[in-house]
Amino acid sequence: MICFCGSVKSAPVSCNEAAFTTSRSDAGVIYGYTVAQTLAQVLKNSGDDLTRANIMKQAASLKNLEPGGLLPGVKINTSATDFAPLSQLQLMRFKGDTWERFGETISSDVGG
Repeated sequence: MICFCGSVKSAPVSCNEAAFTTSRSDAGVIYGYTVAQTLAQVLKNSGDDLTRANIMKQAASLKNLEPGGLLPGVKINTSATDFAPLSQLQLMRFKGDTWERFGETISSDVGG
């Protein structure tokens, strides 16, 4: 069995223990933390111009952002033509009672 995971960094075994061994609310905390870090970077990049137009512009121009909740090597990149923030993933396989990452971080872009 293989799992595609690009959303969590700290992994006692191989992926986020909270996502696979405890309640879903724990994985939600990590997701929320990662989203908050991303928003903080967007606001920082916006400087003193906190207009909707500038915030949207900054959100659509993130380059190689690595918030703490992502796997090593997974970076957030956005552009004016591509708003999807994640385009890398890490393959995983189930080994007995835990998940184990294997291989390099790979692109998940469709057709590319």
